[in-house]
Amino acid sequence: MKKVLKIIFVVLPLSVALILLLSLILADRWLESSAGRQRLEAALADSLGMPVNVRGDFSIRLLPSVGVSGTDLLIGDSDGSGSFVESETFHANIALRPLIDQKLHILAFSAAHGLLDPQEFRQRKRGGADTTKSSLELPWIEQLVLEDFGIALPGSSLLVQKLELKEFQAGNNAALNFELSLHSAEGEIAAVTALTSLLVRPGAEQIIVEIEEFKIESETQTLEGITGDISWRPEQQLLETRLAWQGDGVGAFQLSGSLHTAAVNGSIAMDFLAPGIATPLRTQLDFTRQAKGIEFPSIQLSFDDQRVAGSGCLLSENKWALNLDLTSDYVNLDQLKPLYSGAGAGGDKAGLTFELNFAFSALEAHAGGAVVRNTVISTGKQPDCSLLLD
Repeated sequence: MKKVLKIIFVVLPLSVALILLLSLILADRWLESSAGRQRLEAALADSLGMPVNVRGDFSIRLLPSVGVSGTDLLIGDSDGSGSFVESETFHANIALRPLIDQKLHILAFSAAHGLLDPQEFRQRKRGGADTTKSSLELPWIEQLVLEDFGIALPGSSLLVQKLELKEFQAGNNAALNFELSLHSAEGEIAAVTALTSLLVRPGAEQIIVEIEEFKIESETQTLEGITGDISWRPEQQLLETRLAWQGDGVGAFQLSGSLHTAAVNGSIAMDFLAPGIATPLRTQLDFTRQAKGIEFPSIQLSFDDQRVAGSGCLLSENKWALNLDLTSDYVNLDQLKPLYSGAGAGGDKAGLTFELNFAFSALEAHAGGAVVRNTVISTGKQPDCSLLLD
């Protein structure tokens, strides 16, 4: 009986381990062959929903979990014309049992030190309906991680320190968390940290990001506790946003907006409620993106019975410059004081990181019991948006 137990508890486990090791060795040799490389590319393409090319070296790893690591990965490149994602290194966790049968099932995928080019995605979208459909109708993804990725944007760039997507499937909410920073030619503009959930409706008719925690940090300002949602409708090429934020002693903001990406224009509506004030300041502005900045052809503000209208622009060439030219028939600065005093309660954190050129003319202005007619309040230079057209 003791010999039988010895066989069961010693010899049998060793035999199983040896068989498993030999199977993995054979699987490793198969994986490193041309057939294994093609199967790996197909499995990654199925998991990511885009064509995949593995051009560098790759090998199997047993610890801490069975996986495949490699270099020089291209995603979205099926004909050598350009890729949506390029990565110096990648790793894919794979299921063990199918691997022994020379089959690949991707459990999780991560990539690092790469570049994501939205322009390539847009070109592929215009190039054919099949590519667009496969790119948007993503299959089940247990885990997707990107680290140290650059994203090229017009006039600026994003650096993704880390992006993690867990348990994604069309029609279900998936955890999407990321850390990134926005850069211009002068350096870092802001850093963003977010905990969100991602929902892609079947057929990719709408993509929704629900914001649970959102934090923006710059040299002069830190905003955290932002909540809301962002919605993208690919067919209409419409981006919609609803955000809310409230700070101690500062007030509460509610912002909603829409962007028509095909025409590069849209509108934003914002309500700001200062502490102790029952009526919010309402802002409505239309915007159009130009080569050298953003134009605001229409700006509308209202507070109680006061109305302000005008236009402006945000110039992005060299140094950021905000130009605003506003007018009003009637304004009561005493009533408005809680609004701008609340907005400035952040001290040094509320400092401006851009040039402000502001002109405000009023037919009738009330302040401190006095009434002034045909007055102009200005700061900086005379607002000038002609550079947008140069």
